[in-house]
Amino acid sequence: EGYLKYREPVVINVSYFFNIKHDDETIKDVEGKPLGVMRGAAALVALGQYRKQVCSGQTPQETIGKKNIPLCSTAFKYMFHGCRIPKKDQDVYKMYDPSLYKHCIVAVKGQFFAMDFVDAENNDEPLSLESLEAGLMKCITLAEKNRNEHHGLDLGVLTADHRDKWAENRERLLQVGGEAMEKALCKLESGAIVLCLDDDDPISLRQLSNTFWHGYNESHINRWFDKSINLMCQSDGKLGFLGEHSMADAMPAVGLCEFIAETKYGNL
Repeated sequence: EGYLKYREPVVINVSYFFNIKHDDETIKDVEGKPLGVMRGAAALVALGQYRKQVCSGQTPQETIGKKNIPLCSTAFKYMFHGCRIPKKDQDVYKMYDPSLYKHCIVAVKGQFFAMDFVDAENNDEPLSLESLEAGLMKCITLAEKNRNEHHGLDLGVLTADHRDKWAENRERLLQVGGEAMEKALCKLESGAIVLCLDDDDPISLRQLSNTFWHGYNESHINRWFDKSINLMCQSDGKLGFLGEHSMADAMPAVGLCEFIAETKYGNL
């Protein structure tokens, strides 16, 4: 409740980020296949595997100390298919049933696309690396095609505003956009996570930190800061994690990030 009542922007004030270890051993330049797409697809495979563990209750028990004291696992249920929703005075947090929703959200050039990443007919196993790469490339193609039409409609920026202001603007979006906008927001909010394919290529640690925490250059338009998780892929294959803190702390997120880091593209 303390986080949901907080009215300042979640960016910087609430959200936290990690830099996930770079997979520079197995991700190499391949003609016609961007490094960001390769790393993003591999991350989605790992995410699908970890999601299945969490949703089936097979995630190993977290413990602490020499006596391996068990820790509460409640936060794990808020990792996937959840989203903070802005409301006047106090936000709410909405969860979607993972048995009904199999998609993630892909952000490209400030545009958001829904893409299935697990196979409902195969016990929710992640789709193949090749299928995910093809899906991400299609999102990039669509974003390029729609770029001029989309220019200036960077709705993700609204999630970085003061919470009451964002709540007001969200209501305006629903009033103007009607049923179509309501369905679009539901699709976005129900996705497992947001995978952000950024055009940036940060070099220094400061640039990388700025990119992952709040956006660098124009990558800030490529976020939906209310989502439980944003995974951010850079054009050179670097990968970051951004977590929304209201319903879960960093401990479950660390396990996910370690799992993603250990999943090597060349082994898939």
